[in-house]
Amino acid sequence: MTIKIILADTHPLIINGICETLNEHTQYQIICQTTNYDELGELITDFRPDILIIGVNHDQFFDINNLYSLQNPKFPFNIIILSAIYEPDLVMDLIRTDIKGFVTKDDKPEKLLEAVEAVNKGKSWFSPQIMKIIADSINQKHSQSRPDLNDREIEILSMLSQGFENKYMARNLNLAERTIRYHTEKIMDKLEAKNRTEAVAKALHLSLIK
Repeated sequence: MTIKIILADTHPLIINGICETLNEHTQYQIICQTTNYDELGELITDFRPDILIIGVNHDQFFDINNLYSLQNPKFPFNIIILSAIYEPDLVMDLIRTDIKGFVTKDDKPEKLLEAVEAVNKGKSWFSPQIMKIIADSINQKHSQSRPDLNDREIEILSMLSQGFENKYMARNLNLAERTIRYHTEKIMDKLEAKNRTEAVAKALHLSLIK
């Protein structure tokens, strides 16, 4: 199945490098590329990507809230961040926008391929450097023992990590969708996570799931 991708970065050389990496694999189709973030909303509506790979750089003003505004419920897609930013507060702010992948510009090209494949399957993928920042953030807030999740919450959390939607989980667990939503909210509350992506990242770090 072809994975449709939009590339956005203020540096044309970065875009060219990503294109070279992805074009070696026929399952990836780069449907659009841009250095102008102001036109991203229109491009997403026009081209309807599966994945947006977007660079977040030190030399630009980037409003993180723009990531929220880009999401279009009519044409859902996933976001992978490509960045050389390692400031913990900014990294955690980006994680909380419900991105599905975070690749650093220090990573090897094959890591971007891993991220695209994982995100396309509904999973999350974070560079080891980013996982360490997440871990350090968790450790600063939680010097105590792991949060107390019950068996059902662990089961649902594991399914969340695999990218399953509420309807699928409800059907397979023989539960109502509202019950799945209830458990998900409880999980995020216990993990002090603002969204599913952050909850999964924290759960992986705490070895609550594999």
